[in-house]
Amino acid sequence: MVSKWFYKDYREFAAYGEYGEGPPSDVSLIGLLNLNHEDLKPFTKDLLDPSQQPQRLQTSLSELSRGINALFQFQDILDVSLDIETSELVNRHYAYYEGLVYLRESVVSWLDRNVLAGLTLLRPFLELSVFHVYWYVRCKHKSYKPYYDWLKHGKGKPGFQNALDYIFNNLPTKGWAGEKRLQELKLTIQNGYKALCAYNHTPQINESITAKSGGLGNLALESFLYYLELTNILLHQVVYLFILAYPMSLFPVEKHIKWAFGGPVGLFFDKVNYTIIETCIGPDNAAILKQSFAPVPDVKSLLEWFDSFPTLTAEEIDADWERLTKEIPGLTKENTTHLFARLALMKSHNRSLGWALNYVIDQKQDSEIPDEVVEKLRKRIRTW
Repeated sequence: MVSKWFYKDYREFAAYGEYGEGPPSDVSLIGLLNLNHEDLKPFTKDLLDPSQQPQRLQTSLSELSRGINALFQFQDILDVSLDIETSELVNRHYAYYEGLVYLRESVVSWLDRNVLAGLTLLRPFLELSVFHVYWYVRCKHKSYKPYYDWLKHGKGKPGFQNALDYIFNNLPTKGWAGEKRLQELKLTIQNGYKALCAYNHTPQINESITAKSGGLGNLALESFLYYLELTNILLHQVVYLFILAYPMSLFPVEKHIKWAFGGPVGLFFDKVNYTIIETCIGPDNAAILKQSFAPVPDVKSLLEWFDSFPTLTAEEIDADWERLTKEIPGLTKENTTHLFARLALMKSHNRSLGWALNYVIDQKQDSEIPDEVVEKLRKRIRTW
């Protein structure tokens, strides 16, 4: 039955978590995008087979997976606090998560040789990423009411350029990042957005994938590689933008030594989060930014606050795991005894909650449309 492939009447969110020592291993695109290897087409299998790739393509594919993985890390630093004016907690970071959805769909399309579809989906990915930062910078120290007015009623969202202007005028790191470099980053994002707009509006002949590929259904290697290089450029810019908005991403702490498996959500990165970011942007760039942002007031105060807590013993950390086994189904004291495995499990658990909490739908606005209404509409739109 065809119906077995479609959404059932329940919601399910899954996520992975990682923790360990040393430099992070590159995660394959198959793993990052949650693909089933058996379902991949022969082209995709060849593309992702290192023995079939020239060195340059291997390097670009590694850059792509590192960029996606770096952007994934920011879900661990998205703080949530009750907004007094709105009393809202859910869907606070919807734009970030929805941006990841568009990014995944874009890359999956490209892997399937659908370059035009991949390019078309990159623009909403970039828009959602930028607007996540816009709402965060605008609302963090004030009220999230303007954000929820947009989310629920479609009101108050500025144009892309105005949102970008607001971000770069109000970044928490603005006084420490270097004005010239900020303007270069802004210009690169603007140019990337302009390039992507062609595939969402009316592309000229020199922009047409069909024209470049010599016919309907054909694909030129040039167009295929264009997508890969453009996506890598965009991912780097978005990761830098998120670092500027979340400077604590450069100052990892070992949260478990203060709070075991609990503690505040979304304030700190751990060392694995940081090393994945560092691998994406490069150790030298990370070091420069880290040195520049060390004096930022939010960074200093949060690090001092972290240090003010007493350090837990191994026995206290173990006892907290035992507490969790009574609260979270599927966890037992024995099913993993290694600290790193436990930390990875909790990270995946928290990430799953993050996805679920950002896709809560108001059932009053999402009532099911009766079948007879759908059928009448179907007949009406097919009749002149």
